[in-house]
Amino acid sequence: MTRLRTINKAYDEIKAKDPDTAVSRRMFRDIVKSGIIPSIARGNRSLVDVDVAESCLLNMAGSKSDAREEWTCS
Repeated sequence: MTRLRTINKAYDEIKAKDPDTAVSRRMFRDIVKSGIIPSIARGNRSLVDVDVAESCLLNMAGSKSDAREEWTCS
C-alpha cells in the first residue's frame, strides 16, 4: 500500500528511521519541489510516497555524481 504523506510528515518518518540523517527538512523539501523525488500536488500541499522518497535518497547517496540529471528514482 502506498504511504502518501505531506512533505513534512514524510520527512518526519524518514528522520524517525534515521535520527542522525544529514538531510535537513529544508533540503528534503527542495529535493521534492525540484522533482527529483516525485510528488502529487493537491491544493497547496504536495504528497510524497515515503517508500519512493527513501529509495530516491538511497540512490542519491550511492551516486558517484553530483549532477542532478543523473539522480533518478526508478
